[in-house]
Amino acid sequence: MWYACLLVAVAQDASKSVAGPVTLHVDEIVSPAGAASRCPRFTVDATGVVHLSWLDTEDSAAVLRYARLDGSTWSAAREIARGDRWFVNWADFPSLAVIDDEHRLAHFLQKSSAGTYDYDVHVTRSGDGGATWSTPARLHTHTGAGEHGFVSLAPSSGSTATAVWLDGRNTKAHGEGAGEMALYARSIEGDGRLGKEIVIDPRVCDCCPTSAVRLADGALLVAYRDRSSDEVRDISVVRIVDGVVAEASWSSGDGWKVAGCPVNGPVLAVRGENVALTWFTFGSDMRARVSCAFSKDGGRSFGPPVRVANTRAHGRVDATFDESNRLLVTWLEADLGAAEWRVARIDVAGRVIDERRVVETTTTRESGLARLAVGKSGVFFVWTRTEPVPRVAVSRLRWE
Repeated sequence: MWYACLLVAVAQDASKSVAGPVTLHVDEIVSPAGAASRCPRFTVDATGVVHLSWLDTEDSAAVLRYARLDGSTWSAAREIARGDRWFVNWADFPSLAVIDDEHRLAHFLQKSSAGTYDYDVHVTRSGDGGATWSTPARLHTHTGAGEHGFVSLAPSSGSTATAVWLDGRNTKAHGEGAGEMALYARSIEGDGRLGKEIVIDPRVCDCCPTSAVRLADGALLVAYRDRSSDEVRDISVVRIVDGVVAEASWSSGDGWKVAGCPVNGPVLAVRGENVALTWFTFGSDMRARVSCAFSKDGGRSFGPPVRVANTRAHGRVDATFDESNRLLVTWLEADLGAAEWRVARIDVAGRVIDERRVVETTTTRESGLARLAVGKSGVFFVWTRTEPVPRVAVSRLRWE
């Protein structure tokens, strides 16, 4: 995997604050994850409770666990699944979806053959609030060698959900490196039944994370890094309605032409009628930036991009709306060997309210992806410390 981390000449400054000085308080709280933990993800249920999943390492096995945050106290960690043949990667790792009070859905990646990137997606579900989990099942019909991963899970009505993933079934069918990575989707019923596989896009970037959210009208909105025949790798967004890719994709139009995967995916956020897309690009001018754009029509179109970060940005973005409908965006930034996670607040008019440093980090793969969550107990930030060994850390963010 190729990672775009080139530092470029000074571009325009990030958008100026529209408010006076604001202090960001970063209050670290106890993490439910143990030593040698990594790959954290948040999910927030319909009641506003924050859940955290992560990977622990025990002997030769990878263990997927999760806990829920009640106020300032984590529940006891619960094990979802474990295995000694799992594929574990800093950018492609397990997730958890809380569908309702009783139903949970999780995914992990398991090696399928000897190739470095030959692995399958497996899903497991719980119908008793996470107390017990089903025997894992392979998500996709393809059983041959190839990469299958970068999954997004989106709950829907009832006890069902939809999974979106990158599928490399064609990358080896025509000889190593000759085929194309595709983007697939499939519904998962509460009883474990799998729906029909849907090809969203037959040619996409090989290893950029995906994003999927459920809209108020029931449609599924999916964002991913596309790949044209001449290697332009911009962000595309599609709507899926009743299992059908209903509309042509919207493109960010950045014009970033690169002969390799930047391992930098987009993130969708939705709150009520507001939808936001956040992404990293070098664009046609080869100047690094993090941008966001807002949609008022369910992702059919987006307004002009808002520049959030420039020059020193390395991407690895995440985004979510807060209780006041402001978009919170986090990203990795580095200069002269020093790196940090930063966070910005943007109002729905596209104005950057402020941006601040959250915590120091590194640009290594061990630092992984930082994630944000907004729940009924506040705004939370999770990242992975890299020294002396990787370990998941959690903080509550407050602006005053």
